[in-house]
Amino acid sequence: MRYRTTQIINIVITIIFFPITSIIVSSQKEGDIVLYRQSFEQMPSLDIVNGYIFYQHTVGSGDPFSFLTQFLLSRVFSYQIYSALTSALLFYLTKKIFDLYKKTLWNFFLSLPLNFYFLVIAFSLERLKICLIFILMALLANSTRIKHLLSVASILSHSQSVLFFAKNIASAITNSSGKRSYVSLLMFLSLIAAALFYNHEAILQKFEYYHSNLELTPLSYAGITIFGSVLLFNASNKYVAIIEILIYAVTVTVIGPDRVNLVIYISMMWQVYLQKKHPPAIIYLPMLYFNIKGAIYLYAIINGESGF
Repeated sequence: MRYRTTQIINIVITIIFFPITSIIVSSQKEGDIVLYRQSFEQMPSLDIVNGYIFYQHTVGSGDPFSFLTQFLLSRVFSYQIYSALTSALLFYLTKKIFDLYKKTLWNFFLSLPLNFYFLVIAFSLERLKICLIFILMALLANSTRIKHLLSVASILSHSQSVLFFAKNIASAITNSSGKRSYVSLLMFLSLIAAALFYNHEAILQKFEYYHSNLELTPLSYAGITIFGSVLLFNASNKYVAIIEILIYAVTVTVIGPDRVNLVIYISMMWQVYLQKKHPPAIIYLPMLYFNIKGAIYLYAIINGESGF
């Protein structure tokens, strides 16, 4: 009975979220969303080969699963409906993750709908949104094989999503799981490596872009210092946490902090806020900060600005 009630609540709040999202998308006039809309609206007039070329030229990336999602759904929906549907699906799947860890509706609304990173993913980072949908589906899947396939799909949707698997990589390095789990983990990481190799041209292109615009200061490491400290202090395996944080630190040094801060924040929320029955009080400070920042971002994009 409780499961059925939870499902009804999830569906109702997602249905409410959908038209709100659709209105916000229609208000957006600046930022990367303009390029995604331009690419999406052109897709129905192109075959798959020319569509992929146009997508790469317009969006500046060749992530195949993000392209396929756009190419197929552009034949059915307008961009406004497509963006609202994918954002609503992200919202619904995230609520399911909260249910999985037995978090209350209060926990969900306190930490998510106004969160800056959630809103940016929902309304500005189209490829990362598709990537996260695959990751959340992988977390909710029962079959290990399905989990692995969905994880690979996430990599092929956005190459930078490999950072979401930093803890898996750290676990493999420290051999912190049992022998059978370790073999399974290595097979999983091999699939991810294959997906990265398949998409290596897009990865190199993005790497060159980020690295050429790289300007590091001590503040560049503020995010991983704050979020990493919370992560390390609350980690059950300190060695895995240290290596995970080092992976983030090296990535910041190579491409800058913007996307890395987003990933480590999500990792912190997942490992500390969701998995801990009683999260430490300090985690509510960044939550409050990003809720305020999210409200400012939302106000900006509703008024036709980029929000950044």
